Formats: sequence, C-alpha cells, structure tokens
Amino acid sequence: MGFVTFIKNIKYLFKYNLKQINNKLININEDVFYSNVSKMIDNLEYELPNNPYDIKKPKIYNFEDTLSILATTKKSFIRFGDGEIRLILNEDIGFQSPNNLLSKRLKQILLNSDDNILVGINYHYYYADLRLFHEYPRIVYRTFVNRIRDEQTKLLDLSKNYCSAGVTCAYTTFKEWCFEDWYNKWKQLWDNKKICIICGDRVFSKIEYNIFDNAKHIEYIYESSQNAFEHYDSLLEKAKQIDKDRIILLILGPTAKVLAYIKQICLQQKKLLVNFLVQTSKLY
Repeated sequence: MGFVTFIKNIKYLFKYNLKQINNKLININEDVFYSNVSKMIDNLEYELPNNPYDIKKPKIYNFEDTLSILATTKKSFIRFGDGEIRLILNEDIGFQSPNNLLSKRLKQILLNSDDNILVGINYHYYYADLRLFHEYPRIVYRTFVNRIRDEQTKLLDLSKNYCSAGVTCAYTTFKEWCFEDWYNKWKQLWDNKKICIICGDRVFSKIEYNIFDNAKHIEYIYESSQNAFEHYDSLLEKAKQIDKDRIILLILGPTAKVLAYIKQICLQQKKLLVNFLVQTSKLY
C-alpha cells in the first residue's frame, strides 16, 4: 500500500468509522478532541515536506525572500491575515465591524495585478514546518486554520506570486531564529530616512523596543483603533498631504490595507508603502 493511500485510509477511519464506533460514549470534551485531531490529520497535507497530495496551493515567497524583495525595491507591501479574510466573509473581528465596501476593497487587493503592490498571505498555511514553531502557534496552525485557509484559497489568484505576511512575525513564530540579524535587516528599510506612521491610537502605548529609532525623522498620524474604516475618507485626505520624500508605514488593521492600495498615493509617493505589524520590533 502506497504512502498516500495509507494516509487517506487513516483519515477516513478516524473521521467516520472510529467516531461511529464510539458514538454512544462521546461527550463534549471527546467531541472537541476528535474534531481537533481530525483537523491535525487534514493539516498533514500541508506539513509533509514532499507533498504527495494533489492540492491547490498559491505561490508564496518565504520570509527571507519577502524581506529581500522589500529591501531591494520600492514596492508597496500589504499584509493579509485572518481578520481580513473574515471581513471579506462579512464576519466581525472585534475591532472592525463588517462593511460591504471594505469587503469589496479587500477582495480587489487580493486579486490586484499591479507589479508595484506586493500582497502578503500566510506562508505557513500552505508550506508548514511547524516543528520550528513555538508551542502556541503550532497548536493554532494544526487545529484552527483549516476553515480560514480553505476560504482564503477560494479567494486567491493561484497564478499570482504572493509574499509572506508573517515576515513581520518571526519573533512570535519561531523557537529559534537569528532575531537580532532579522531585526537589523528590517531597520535598514528606513535607516536615516524620513517616515510617516499612520497607526491606531494605542499601538505604541506599551512599546518596549522602538524599531524605528534609526529613522532620520518620524511623523505620526493617529486614528482610533476601533472601526477605523469609518474614518477612511479623512485618513485618505491626510495621507495625500504627506510630503513625498516620506516612507509611509500603515499600522491600522484592515483599513491600512485599503489606504495602502490607493493607486494615486503609490504613484505620487513612489516610496515603500507598507502595512506593517510591529511585532517585528518585539512590541508585544
């Protein structure tokens, strides 16, 4: 029996036969257990290094290649996480309520064909060596990402090259990584340059390490972190007034994605336009 057939049989037995045999004995906790283990088995399709399954995967640059592209070009970078996918599905994510226009714009960004706009999605949803992860993110990837990964895959252009959204999150993801070197590579992007940061009003309230301390000049534009998309028009007007010699960094959840995508800003600034989660600088 081939390896692929073996794995498929395990998945079939676990999902159906074993659950039927123990049907009368299952309680709520056992249901949760079976559900999670079933998801972990499903995730094998994405964890196997030489994947024998015929599954559709997007093309995604890994962490190193993504950062290299950002360091050697002036392209914009827009990160998509679970929150953006959930908003496209019209689900509430706590700090941002569902909005039809926001959903439409986020879909547009995922499928955009502008060579100057890089879209980041979760690399490890599809190419996962979770042995290198901290325990908590490893458990999350193996038991909670199945649905959101499946929904995201339906939305993507599988002929397009994506970047890794997790490139800013190495510190919170990996057990072992050359964090100091990684930290310094990020800082090179704005070393001795003028930057403008558009961010939520509480983003830097508990800052411990400031990754932007090597910038020549820093300007801040603050907005409410809660339902920021309600203030999109005023934010856009403020963004248009930013001096053209500034690098713009957007740290404002899903609203930042839409702001970063506006083509007239990209064309006017001709600078790196980044939706950047500051976990890179160990803020949390």
